[in-house]
Amino acid sequence: MNYFLNFLKLKKHAKVQAEIINIDTAELKRRLEQDPNLTLIDVRNPNEINQFGGTIYADQNVILPRGLLEFRIGAIFHSYDQTVVLYCGINQQSPLAAKTLMDMGYSNVGNYANGFFAWRDANLPVDALDFAPSSVLYRLPQ
Repeated sequence: MNYFLNFLKLKKHAKVQAEIINIDTAELKRRLEQDPNLTLIDVRNPNEINQFGGTIYADQNVILPRGLLEFRIGAIFHSYDQTVVLYCGINQQSPLAAKTLMDMGYSNVGNYANGFFAWRDANLPVDALDFAPSSVLYRLPQ
């Protein structure tokens, strides 16, 4: 049964990949430099972001977890044609989030297919969050 569910998930993911616009690291870097109106959305939850090294450093970056996307996107966007690129760690959540926004009527949606880890591994700017108060590694503000 578990294999069947995994097969269905992979099939849905492949279908979604064919319907969205994927961009790579070079294209995302170019867009961030050239388009100040672009909004970059990290769809990972705060625990994932803290545990795995932060987010992409960009003025346009917003953290909006996948589970809250449909409920909170209206507070970020006031137009259905605003440019947005979504990303996650390894391109598992962001394609589905991009497809959701497209289904909601947003027309200028992209997916950063390489994901945060590729960005970080390319030594591009990251914003490493440091607020895990339950951890012994927590640092107080200086």
